[in-house]
Order: sequence, then C-alpha cells, then structure tokens
Amino acid sequence: MGRTNDLEPWDAYPQFKYSVLTATPEQINHLTDDIYLSCGDRKIVLLGDSHDRPICKTVFVSLVEKALRNGETVFACLEIPEENQDDLDKLLGGKRPDKERIASPIIDTPEYREMIRFLGELKTKYPLSVHGIDTDDENAKRDPAMYRNIHQASQTGRYDKIFVFVGSTHAIKEIKWHQDVIGKSQYLGGLLRENDHGTCNIVQHFENDPQEPQLISTATGAGADAAMQVIRFVNHAEQMTGKDVADFVIVW
Repeated sequence: MGRTNDLEPWDAYPQFKYSVLTATPEQINHLTDDIYLSCGDRKIVLLGDSHDRPICKTVFVSLVEKALRNGETVFACLEIPEENQDDLDKLLGGKRPDKERIASPIIDTPEYREMIRFLGELKTKYPLSVHGIDTDDENAKRDPAMYRNIHQASQTGRYDKIFVFVGSTHAIKEIKWHQDVIGKSQYLGGLLRENDHGTCNIVQHFENDPQEPQLISTATGAGADAAMQVIRFVNHAEQMTGKDVADFVIVW
C-alpha cells in the first residue's frame, strides 16, 4: 500500500502518542470508574462516539482496560465492517492493512487507529476480543447487522462484558420517531433493548465551555436535557425524553 497525502495511514504518525486531549488521566480514570460502577452487572455497555472528538476514543479504551484489569473477559465491538476483520486484525497486531481504509473516513482517523493499536496491546495481555460489527453490504441495514453480531457474541457465554463503541445515534436506547418519519426502525441500542438484552446506554455531550467530564443519569433534569441535546438533529417525536435516549450522559 502506497502512502497518500489524504489517507494519513498507520505509519504516518510515528510520533503520535495516545493522549487525553481535554481531560487529565486522573479525570478519565475517575470517569470510567463511575461508568463501571453505574452500569453495574449489565453485560452490554454502549458508548456513543462523537467521531470528531479524540477524547471519546480515550474513554473507550480506558473503560475496556478497567474491565480487563478487574479480571473480566471482554468483547470489544467497533463500528468497522465485519468484512474488514482481517485488516482490523492486522492493525491490532501492528501491521499494515491491505485496504487503505477499513471504515468510513469520518471514523478511520489517526486517533481511531491509535485506539486500535492500544486495544491490540491489551489483547496481548488480557482475554480481549476485538471485532468489527458493522457491514459494508449495500443490501443490508447497518443497525440490524450490528445487532446480529452482538447477539451472537452474547449467546456464546464466553464474555463477562461486551463494550460497544458506535456513533451516538446508534446507541440511542429507544428512538421515538416524529410522525412524519415513515418506515424507520430502532437503532442498535433500541434493537438490543427490544430483544431483552441488558444494556447500559451512554451518550456524550460537549458543552461550549469544556469542563471536567461528569457522568450524569438521565433520571435527573440536567442529564435528560444534555441527552436531548445529543439528538437535536434527529427527527424525533416531541414526547421523546432524555430517558429514552440513554441511561447516562457524559457531559464535557
């Protein structure tokens, strides 16, 4: 694979160090402690990603690492087409993928690849499986495809925790569509809920004035308001509430 200027491939940033860009390591550790404790014994944790925010990747790998260090077997789900699993495995092993991109350009960024590299390091030390759960089949619907892959992993009984890292809309717990929307079904989070999978759904909201990250329950007014901000561009019904969006929201 030749290097291209617009690709910014795996080896284009040898000096790049995985870093927290808007929070200290102590703040990230405190945040993931809160997530881990708040989600309790729920097996499947969905963390909504804001694709243009590198800090979201930091939270995900920190959460995965915390579970592994606590002795749990983890299945990590990424928004990468399952058809590209061979290339994902190469990246996890620190090798070049055959394809220039293994996911959508808004996802497959240098920061995302550094996250994959970090997960690859964890994989050499702990019982961690990392899989692409999306699809690039033009005839398939993405959310049902992701649901199927998570369901299959859950049914094996091999994993204590399944961590899912997808765009925030895919993580919505129960979408209530506006009456003008016809033929739309649930996103991934809703499909898991409809089929009785115990999930903990978390989305992230970034304020104009960044602050120390806080995990807030959507059972509170502040948490519900922040969750609704996350889906402000989704054509949802007026009666939809923050509790429908997620269980918790990370406010930055």
